[in-house]
Amino acid sequence: MQKLITYINSLTGISNESWEALLPALTKKVFAKGELLLAAGEVCNSLFFIEEGFVRTYAETDGKEIISALHFEEEIVTNVNSFSTGSVSGYSIEACEPVTVIVVDKLKLHEAGLKAPQVAVLQKNCLNFTAARADEHTELFDLYTPTERYEYLARNKPYILQRVQPVLLAAYLQLGRESFNRMRKRKAEFKERSL
Repeated sequence: MQKLITYINSLTGISNESWEALLPALTKKVFAKGELLLAAGEVCNSLFFIEEGFVRTYAETDGKEIISALHFEEEIVTNVNSFSTGSVSGYSIEACEPVTVIVVDKLKLHEAGLKAPQVAVLQKNCLNFTAARADEHTELFDLYTPTERYEYLARNKPYILQRVQPVLLAAYLQLGRESFNRMRKRKAEFKERSL
């Protein structure tokens, strides 16, 4: 759980007493590739801290899957709205490879927050940070063309381009497979000419 402790300390400090209060809310779980951490239509009652692997969030619209985000190690993934309000989730969270997560149970987290104020602050900070990351993703897709999105990832998050399968990456960037392959080929040729 060292990765989780490091993550928590990046959001807020936590005392040993607060950590002890938080522990009953934490459960380590492994999901197989293709397994859902959360299904659309369910209420999200957990935060998922990713220790190993990556997941996608997606919704089905008119029989087509729309990928809304990719989440990797040392990130929290959840449906902030569903977790906060108890409404059903409009999207699913799926393991894209074998994934190990630490599941943070909502009810037990709340109970821990009543015992240890630092845990309540942690929950608030965690949800705020997760919502801010979702806003960043929304801006990326509202303000950039597919080519600009690819270039943004190449500059700011190259690990996504290196790690995510081309079919999944094309869907994430909302590009057809042929358009995506042409764009990657052009970028590779430009890079070779620049060397």
